[in-house]
Amino acid sequence: MQVFNTFFKVVKHYVASVSIYFIVFLILCLLLAGSRTKEDAGTFSDTKADLAIIDRDHSSFSKELSSYLSSLQNIKEMEDDTETMQNALFLRKVDYILIIPAGYEDQIEQGNFDNLLQNVKVPDSFSGTYIDSQIDQYHKTLKTYVKAGASTEDAVKNTTKVLSISTNVNLAGDQTPSSSLNLLYYFQYLVYVLICVILCSLGPILVRFNSKDLTARMNASSLSLRKKNFFLILSSSLFSFFCWLIFIVLAAIIYRDAFFGKLGLLCTINSFLFLVMTVAFTFLISALVTNADIFNMIGNTVGLGMSFLCGVFVPTSIMSANVLKVARVLPAYWYIDAHNRFNTYTSSSEGLTTILTDFGVQALFAVSLFIIGLVVTKVKRTNS
Repeated sequence: MQVFNTFFKVVKHYVASVSIYFIVFLILCLLLAGSRTKEDAGTFSDTKADLAIIDRDHSSFSKELSSYLSSLQNIKEMEDDTETMQNALFLRKVDYILIIPAGYEDQIEQGNFDNLLQNVKVPDSFSGTYIDSQIDQYHKTLKTYVKAGASTEDAVKNTTKVLSISTNVNLAGDQTPSSSLNLLYYFQYLVYVLICVILCSLGPILVRFNSKDLTARMNASSLSLRKKNFFLILSSSLFSFFCWLIFIVLAAIIYRDAFFGKLGLLCTINSFLFLVMTVAFTFLISALVTNADIFNMIGNTVGLGMSFLCGVFVPTSIMSANVLKVARVLPAYWYIDAHNRFNTYTSSSEGLTTILTDFGVQALFAVSLFIIGLVVTKVKRTNS
């Protein structure tokens, strides 16, 4: 109990700084989760560009093309003047200027569909390429109808009619209720938050506890190293558990619709295992360093490094194989690997086996780090 009481006396000394870290990273976690959910919410919609059409043919065919493009883009009025067009493009008043030359209708009636139009656009712009593809699609469809034997008039009308058919498209991720997405993103970013909070708050406390003065007093007492480490790990675990519990309670309050169910249970177990690993890692680092200020640097370096390499900030699906090989040696990878499976888990034996494997790897990391920390502590005490 001596170690236990001493630990929480040291905690009182750091309570102000611990509270600041906790509040800052909690707000950060909520903001990151909220921003990602907003990005993923809603249905898919085309982005409209500013398009100017210069019609020099003034035929029914050119008007059909203009009508079709006006349904897809924002049409801007513009005079048929070279200087006016150059200024509009330079000032980005328009993204694309389409010129329908005289004789456009005659060329189509003759079956010529190549090089029918002219354009002026922002070089290598997405909007320019996008409009080019729409115009190309229009002419390919028109050409198909003509080759099928339809008259040019019918071909133009049918092309406009077919291409005007639209479909409401929902992104695959939107099939998940928004409350579940919020919860998933909250626990995804909790990786970075837990690493920073535990390292930056528990780390300095352990370093202070392992200072020469306190260590000398402990060594002079009848308390064995085994009991000291046991109570020190117990105290650290209780402190960290309390910090983690606050995050869990907030998740249950804010995302209560999704939290009280299978998804919330899996996320909670996963985050608890990662918490244990983080405590073990902090215990090891505190046995190696003597400067409490270094934990700020370690917390941010390790937190950001794992977050970028293991899929917290950047999806693992777009990472190269070499990066993933490196990420596999980090515990956050196994946390995210399990986390990414929660949304599609259907209680199948195969899915459960994979998730339990991810849980087991995190537990092995925690046990290994604790053992290494105990060995380092023993060696330092023997050499002191």
